[in-house]
Amino acid sequence: RGCRPTPEVDSFNFRTRHYSFSTSGEFDWFEIYALPPGTDVDGFVSGGEGEYYACEEYGEIWQSKSNTCDMEAGSSIVVLNVGDGAADVRGHVRIHEDE
Repeated sequence: RGCRPTPEVDSFNFRTRHYSFSTSGEFDWFEIYALPPGTDVDGFVSGGEGEYYACEEYGEIWQSKSNTCDMEAGSSIVVLNVGDGAADVRGHVRIHEDE
């Protein structure tokens, strides 16, 4: 796959985002990716192409995950279902405005 962590950049335009996602299904698993602005989300999901913030390791799977990540305005958080069926994944994202 052609995806890779973003290179180090000046953090002036970045804000800390806190995210939390979970599923209650015993066999439901998901991956989480934070994508910088301009990354083709469909291309990332279908072909693994593009950059992502290294907030999580590529390919890690979770049933519950909370974390913070420094991202630029306009970034996307993508949650991918990696189970066999439909997963009920619930979550939230909060931007820390006090920074």
